[in-house]
Amino acid sequence: MTLLLLVWNFFQIGAFSIGGGYAMIPLIQKLIVANGWLTVQEVADVVAISQMTPGPFAINAATFVGMRVSGVVGAICCTVGVTLPSVIIVLIIAKFFFNFQHVPGVRYVLYGIRPVVMALIATSIVTIAQTALFIPEVTLTLQNILQAVDWKAVALCVVSLIAMVKFKVDPVIMIVISAAAGILIYAVL
Repeated sequence: MTLLLLVWNFFQIGAFSIGGGYAMIPLIQKLIVANGWLTVQEVADVVAISQMTPGPFAINAATFVGMRVSGVVGAICCTVGVTLPSVIIVLIIAKFFFNFQHVPGVRYVLYGIRPVVMALIATSIVTIAQTALFIPEVTLTLQNILQAVDWKAVALCVVSLIAMVKFKVDPVIMIVISAAAGILIYAVL
């Protein structure tokens, strides 16, 4: 039964994650946490691990969650579940899109979907920021927001952002440097 639930949940995630991998983070969090398979913190860890490993985010996240919940068979079920909607939808769209791409109604639908995709990605950013930039043991309120901030994590985030945007440091190199910095900052200092 768990395997069917995994396939079904990841099928839903794959079907409604318009905008790519980041857009699926709120859906993953909602469905996976609601089923008790992972905690919010573990979902944030899945996001981090999925970003650090080669391959598409959606497949990495699905495979990781499936492995955690039901081993190799669970990983396969989640991966199939998350990719199946895309395969079906892309086959249908590929068959008809080029015939209808200039129809005003199709363009208007795409104009309406784009802002929602941006909102889904922004929701992911907020979720990741909550787990990455705040101390988990401190309950976040308006009164203690400055005490709840993990200033070391904020510094790592800002330095990484500047390095990648201004100096065009390769993201893979930035991940390795940040991992080493994390060990130095959190374990040694």
